[in-house]
Amino acid sequence: MESFDYFEAQSVEEVIAVLNKGENKSRIIAGGTDILLHVRAGLISPNCLVSIKQIESLKGIIKKDDGRIEIGAATNLTNVEQSELLHLNYQLIADAARSIGSRQIRNLATIGGNNCSAVPSADTAPALLASEAEVRIQSSLGFREMPLSDFFVGPKTTILDHDSLLLNFSLPKVMENTGSVYMRFCPRGAMNLPIVSVAVLIALESDLFHIKKSRVALGGVAKVPLRALETESILEGQIISQELINLASNATASSINPISDHRATKEFRYRLAKELTARSILKAIQRAKVE
Repeated sequence: MESFDYFEAQSVEEVIAVLNKGENKSRIIAGGTDILLHVRAGLISPNCLVSIKQIESLKGIIKKDDGRIEIGAATNLTNVEQSELLHLNYQLIADAARSIGSRQIRNLATIGGNNCSAVPSADTAPALLASEAEVRIQSSLGFREMPLSDFFVGPKTTILDHDSLLLNFSLPKVMENTGSVYMRFCPRGAMNLPIVSVAVLIALESDLFHIKKSRVALGGVAKVPLRALETESILEGQIISQELINLASNATASSINPISDHRATKEFRYRLAKELTARSILKAIQRAKVE
């Protein structure tokens, strides 16, 4: 392992300055659960690690005056898991955070790091996608905001430039009668990445029988986490029935493009996606009726 400098930034502006000076050889470190493993394995060789753990403006979960919820990129997964705001509004994000690793890992790992790693099966990405999260980014050129769906470029690749920093995730004001859930399949338990994961958010009409809004996202089934748009379209405006749920879950096949690898065949991933989607839709509807 090559030597590198370590800089503990006190502000976002300091981070941007060091990253800009580093010319693509400086890397951000928050919890360090991923990047330090990559450094030790020789997968990356930064000349400087820039810590953001002292920057309080990047931490926390708050509700804005307009009802939107913001999650700071450096918020650790334990705080995400335990957030009352998320449990009341976006249960699926708390579900996803709780599914990751051990308590010790969740105390260190951050929600920003989980998404900046851009692993196709990262747990919080589908949950944030189904929540219609937007990201706010700062660089030497200023600020940018975009849907999270535009943030992922490919496996382990995001839209971030060498001098860019992810600031936060912004979630829209949640509708009444909304329920959400995150489910995953991992045969070896929570310490491993899921083979397939599904996040679903359902908002019901006031009669609690018609689906007003649906958002469905999956991980581990394509090069990047993605929304299942056809599945969403099938559900919206319809009366809840088992036939509808089956039709919608079958439609996930049109949105995904899984591969075969040492963990699972693509055929198995297709079956998992269908089954998890059906279970998640049903659970989200159940939660919407009691929220």
